[in-house]
Amino acid sequence: MSVLSHFVRSLAPPPVAVSTQVVAGTVESYERLADVFHAVLGEQSLSALLERIADEVEALIPHDTLTIYTADDVTRTLIPVLARDPWADEIMQSTTAFGEGLTGWAVEHREAVVVNQAHLDPRVKTVPGTPVDEEEALISVPLIARGQVKGALNIYREGGKAFDDFEFHLAKRLGDAAALALDNAEKTAALEHQAQTDGLTGLFNHRVFHETLRLELALAAETDARTAVLMLDLDDFKHLNDVHGHAAGDAALRIAADVIRGAIREADIACRIGGEEFGLILPRSDAAAALLVARRIQDGLPLGTAPLLGVG
Repeated sequence: MSVLSHFVRSLAPPPVAVSTQVVAGTVESYERLADVFHAVLGEQSLSALLERIADEVEALIPHDTLTIYTADDVTRTLIPVLARDPWADEIMQSTTAFGEGLTGWAVEHREAVVVNQAHLDPRVKTVPGTPVDEEEALISVPLIARGQVKGALNIYREGGKAFDDFEFHLAKRLGDAAALALDNAEKTAALEHQAQTDGLTGLFNHRVFHETLRLELALAAETDARTAVLMLDLDDFKHLNDVHGHAAGDAALRIAADVIRGAIREADIACRIGGEEFGLILPRSDAAAALLVARRIQDGLPLGTAPLLGVG
């Protein structure tokens, strides 16, 4: 069964009585859900995807505040990545462990929850710095795709306004779409990272070097801004490989890459161009600044490795 077919079948509402007065709204909601599924899967940027998810929730389920988390399976932690809330700064600084609070409970048990008096629930966890015992209703939906927890979607109403069963059902279906979209965005980002990164050193690869260099030189020509390019290599690298083996050569390349990373600014681009050659693009820098970077790299190399580095 295709992912889309599974999603469409999952739209079927729970067996509840629905009056003729709300049929039109129900049909409209399900039509919108299908549109949501296609829309969020089309987003490739994580930041754009998160905003799109929040916009779609707002359109379908009236609420006061919303928080989206991503999950770190290694540390079993939920990390806030978007908060539309007056207390957004505090929320974004507070992580939640699996099993902790209502959100952690939903993720740990892989089960969506609706609690219309969340402030009275014994599982509740108050984010540090936010009001305690604030009267609110909460829907928390674990975002699960392909058997893996991707995060959680929290939707809040304040002042005693409750969520009904149909809104809870909509929230779960929105969670299905959001989870698959997050999974898709993660895979796209991983593939893009792989395409841009040198597998041995973790630096950018030759493709990024040449593409970035073209852009920076064009920008410098238009704005008269200076861009420095620093070329480095490991002298006698072939001899090192021949005498001590390729494992020693790989270790030397990794050491050099680590030192380079520690010697440059966040805006600088460090690449392994190929073999033992490295290229650094230093925006808004001149030759004197590039030489300072080269000296920092030379000084940062372990004793006995520094003579291997050639600068051009």
